[in-house]
Amino acid sequence: MTSEAPDPFTNEITQASERVVAKAKKQDCQQPTFAPDKDIILWLSENAPMNFDELIDIRYSLYHRCSRAAYRVKRMNDEELKIVGRQGSLHIVSNQARRFLLTKLRELAKENGWQGALPRLKSGPASLQSAIVRQH
Repeated sequence: MTSEAPDPFTNEITQASERVVAKAKKQDCQQPTFAPDKDIILWLSENAPMNFDELIDIRYSLYHRCSRAAYRVKRMNDEELKIVGRQGSLHIVSNQARRFLLTKLRELAKENGWQGALPRLKSGPASLQSAIVRQH
């Protein structure tokens, strides 16, 4: 009868691979319980800007990460922030999520005709200059 002793090298590799598998399973269990883009869309559906001025305020708040008008911002760290609107708050976890919200605001502005720094004028830049001249 031969007695085979376990090879210490093989035993160490087996234990190491078991630890890697256990760590991977632990990470799989800790997935987020929400889809961030759906939470952003839900928050935006309840707190969307009602006019051009509110759009400017929320975009300013998101770009500069500070409070403005009806939108209050609390910075958690370099990327995370919490923004509070009329109907609730939204925890933004990364710059990617913040940019996603800004993209959705840009799409909303396009739908409502709120593009550019000033509301669009029907007659073009010449009428803008004449309006400025008439004021002075």
